[in-house]
Amino acid sequence: FIAAKFEEVDVPLAESLVYITDNAYTIRDIFALECEFLAVLSFSVLVPTPAHFLDFLLRANGSDDRQGHLARYVLELALLDMGMLQYEPSRLAAAAVVLSNELLG
Repeated sequence: FIAAKFEEVDVPLAESLVYITDNAYTIRDIFALECEFLAVLSFSVLVPTPAHFLDFLLRANGSDDRQGHLARYVLELALLDMGMLQYEPSRLAAAAVVLSNELLG
């Protein structure tokens, strides 16, 4: 429910969550649990990823669709390497854009 509020255009209603749980929980239960999760996480629920920076950098670079697709693919490959966690997300996005420039001109 929390993630949907950040990522989805159409956030499911609490009533829908009650329905899909076959009334195992009430709306009040759902909101109480949401508050509990947020408290446990100290409200730190938004962590920037390279994808958050990529669209801005692609626009600033004047990249075409091919460069954008390649940069996204490079970032997907970076997800497979734990060593990439040492780099800031903005730097990974910038590196993906630079690499797409080098490979595609």
